[in-house]
Amino acid sequence: MYLVIIPLFTIIALGVAFSLHAFAEKEDVGILTTKFGNIVISFRNDVAPKTVANFENLTKSGFYDGTIFYRITPGFIIQGGDPNTKNGSRNTWGNGDAGYTIPPEVSNLKHTKYMVSMAHRAADINSASSQFFIVLGNAPWLDGKYTIFGEVISGQDVVDKIASIKTDPKTNQPLDPDEARITKAAISSQEKIQSIQSGQLTNSSGGALQEQTGQGIVAKQPSQDMLVTFGSIAAVIIVATIVSIISIKLKNRSKRTIDMESRQKEKIANQIQIESAKKELTDMNSKMYDAKSELSSLQSQNETKKKEIILVKNELEAAKIEIFELNSENKHVLTEIQLVKDNLYTIKTQYDQIEVELIKEKNKPVKKELTEINPEKSKLVTECETLQNQIEYAKKEFTDMNSKMYDAKSELSSLQSQNESKKKEIILVKNELVSIEKELFSVGKKDDTKKTVEAAGAIAASINSKYEATKKEIELLRATHTILKIEFENLIIELNSLKIKDKYLK
Repeated sequence: MYLVIIPLFTIIALGVAFSLHAFAEKEDVGILTTKFGNIVISFRNDVAPKTVANFENLTKSGFYDGTIFYRITPGFIIQGGDPNTKNGSRNTWGNGDAGYTIPPEVSNLKHTKYMVSMAHRAADINSASSQFFIVLGNAPWLDGKYTIFGEVISGQDVVDKIASIKTDPKTNQPLDPDEARITKAAISSQEKIQSIQSGQLTNSSGGALQEQTGQGIVAKQPSQDMLVTFGSIAAVIIVATIVSIISIKLKNRSKRTIDMESRQKEKIANQIQIESAKKELTDMNSKMYDAKSELSSLQSQNETKKKEIILVKNELEAAKIEIFELNSENKHVLTEIQLVKDNLYTIKTQYDQIEVELIKEKNKPVKKELTEINPEKSKLVTECETLQNQIEYAKKEFTDMNSKMYDAKSELSSLQSQNESKKKEIILVKNELVSIEKELFSVGKKDDTKKTVEAAGAIAASINSKYEATKKEIELLRATHTILKIEFENLIIELNSLKIKDKYLK
């Protein structure tokens, strides 16, 4: 009988422990294998279930295998998930997706270091598909605009190593794609990760895994860890207690011949074990009570949050009502403004009519004055035309005068040429006279010589007379040229004066 009961209770206790353990560790995580090691991502199904499901489906289909973190900005993010980075040219990196989009699931989570979020086009929050990024530092300007769906719980040092590889400063793309490549992406349970990679759940400095500060698994399920601990210890205590009790009874049956002192010692030892088991049970009850208290506190906080949400909703409804009332008042004010505009238009129309009449009255004396001015204008126009004719006549005279002046210059030039010719003739005559005088001197005082001298003197006198006449004629031409030049300058002055008068009249 006892041989059957012992295994039965053992199986029941271990089943309870493993059930609790499975309940506590049922969530999956993502594993990205790189050259530097594995990056383990804990998913946030509580705030982004659709995004997590999309990431898991793409991972299981091998979509992310061979892709790279194509955008590396130290201190900000590393971004990947583009299928074009497998084989496409660098100028196509960042343009690829899964062929569809998923809706945003914006939450109150903050973009702090090692948080994982979905990427989308800056101008379209609904354009997220397959690309994601891991935050390298606090980036509050991204909060409320991008969907956070996980956090790196292991391999933070791997993230930092990828963030420190060499990149093109213009494009932030890695110079060596293999250093930033995701060789394999997989989905696994947290239990398996903890058993296989227990030695890897440390940070880059070799310390224990950092606390999740309200966003990781430990803070997300505090009561489940307590239940796991309680279930395991309770099962061990129950099994140990049952085994001990049954062993005592079997020993009592098989060793009835043992003296009372030995039995008493065994009873005392058993009592000590029972007391120890009771104490452990009491401690476990205390821990369970603390866990229940913590759970109750969390439920109380949840109720408080619900109340706050209800208050916010009520405030929102009140704001909507206030906005509706303001819209109604706005419509009323707009109606009044339109009426005022209509009245102003009517008043303006009347004012414009009155102003037109006043302008007409003011224009009457002006019209009369214009009527008086028109004859004077006609007279001035006639005078202007007369002056214009005079200017044209003066221009014509000026042209004629230029022609005469040109002729006079030509004649003067001709006279000067003749004068030169006469001078040469006079020189020749003088030379001839000199030779005649020499000849006369050599001949003596003959009568025919005297006549010859007189004839030569007459010739010389005639030549001198012509020379003097030519000289006077040249002087007369010069005087005439000077007079014509003065008249020409006077005509130019008069012409300029007429031009000024013409411009003033116009």
